[in-house]
Amino acid sequence: MAQNTNNSEMIVQSGTTLKIHNGESVLESFYHIDSHYQITYEYCSGTNETDYLNVISLSPLESSFHSLSMKQYSPYNKCRPLHYHDFYEFMVVLDGQVIHKIEDKEYLYGPGSACLINRNIRHTEKFSGEARLLFLDLSPEFINELFDSYTSVCFNEEISILNGQILNFIKADTITHNTKEYLDIYPVFQNTDYLTQLHTISDHLMNTLMLPDFGASYMMKAYICSLIEYFSLTENYHITQIQLEMHSDFLLFTRISHLIEDTNGRITRNELETSLHYSGDYISRIIRKYTGMNLFDYCMTFCLKRAAHLLSHTNRSVSDIMSELNFSNHTHFYELFKKAYGMTPGTYRKKSSN
Repeated sequence: MAQNTNNSEMIVQSGTTLKIHNGESVLESFYHIDSHYQITYEYCSGTNETDYLNVISLSPLESSFHSLSMKQYSPYNKCRPLHYHDFYEFMVVLDGQVIHKIEDKEYLYGPGSACLINRNIRHTEKFSGEARLLFLDLSPEFINELFDSYTSVCFNEEISILNGQILNFIKADTITHNTKEYLDIYPVFQNTDYLTQLHTISDHLMNTLMLPDFGASYMMKAYICSLIEYFSLTENYHITQIQLEMHSDFLLFTRISHLIEDTNGRITRNELETSLHYSGDYISRIIRKYTGMNLFDYCMTFCLKRAAHLLSHTNRSVSDIMSELNFSNHTHFYELFKKAYGMTPGTYRKKSSN
């Protein structure tokens, strides 16, 4: 299928569906797809010379499979050039982790995380170990067709997704097409089933493309909508719009803040390390850089904010609220709350009621 025999061309699957311009450049190249959509599934077994990379590329026009040893792929992996494209791309990490280089910054994406790249961002991915990635490429023509089919929705549940951050991000880019922004999509702490759900949706997408029958075009739209909906629901994922001028560690700080908010400030340093795949010392430095606080104090701001919300919006007793937030010492809770809000919980509730 590949038009050229060098490793880089094989990896990026240059063929009938995907056209690569300036593919020999070490700086950047440009990708175009002739199909409405394309799915690429990549499995990297590791980074040793005996490991391998398998790449499956599927579209309504063609299907292909390539396998490369890491001995072949490693030189390209180390200096893989940036590329940009005229389509929208979801990158989804199904297992493992990958280094995502976006323009001049590098970000670590772990299992269940994803991003949506617009048509102006230059980026590339680098494997650092065993990983499975899914790339879903959507042409602007397909996006317009998808939106046109939703001119009149039948169910109220569809409206929130149509007005959600993902589709509004794409809509805005189809109009302006001059911003360098992308969406970071990160699982909510309580969402422990994300890998099962993502694998199920990706299996549906791939099976439909590999074994299409009558109605497959509609099924593909439905499964793509399912992925967008799954990412859009706030109980499943946090979505942060990132602009290139932001500092490279701002993305990590937003992820830290999301996880602390998810747990009402009751998350341990070890849990943050496990979820974010960064050391606790580095996480603490990022928090201090952006807030001037240590990890405990920053967590307490979320914990006490939750306590204040419950005092204002419920009739639950102070003891019940303390129990939910894992406070066992009455005096300690009162001291922390008074330091944060300048009054006792009881006084705060009265003032909120008034």
